[in-house]
Amino acid sequence: MTRAAAADDSCNTEIECLKNDLMIETKIVIPLVLAAVMLSGCSPASEDLAVTADVMPTEAALSDAREQTARAKRIHETALVLDAHADIEIPGKASRYAGVDGLSNVSPEKMKIG
Repeated sequence: MTRAAAADDSCNTEIECLKNDLMIETKIVIPLVLAAVMLSGCSPASEDLAVTADVMPTEAALSDAREQTARAKRIHETALVLDAHADIEIPGKASRYAGVDGLSNVSPEKMKIG
């Protein structure tokens, strides 16, 4: 680039020119993309996406869900859940819960007794 051309141009180096071009393009592209996104959000929903009575749960489905919830609550109230934390091992230490064969030494009977 000659000195005369550089004097007429607002940028002194090719990198500065590229940066300026990128800034101008960014200032134009970002508002256009935002406008397109906002306009697409204002468009009406298609028939396929609209919620209709056909996709709403039926009374039978709601009743079944209520029965399952009640059953789960009954099980939760009567179950005794024990966790021996046998799956927690300290790296570098010998396992206290796994036998030589790699199977668990945890005894559910002993856990029930306490």
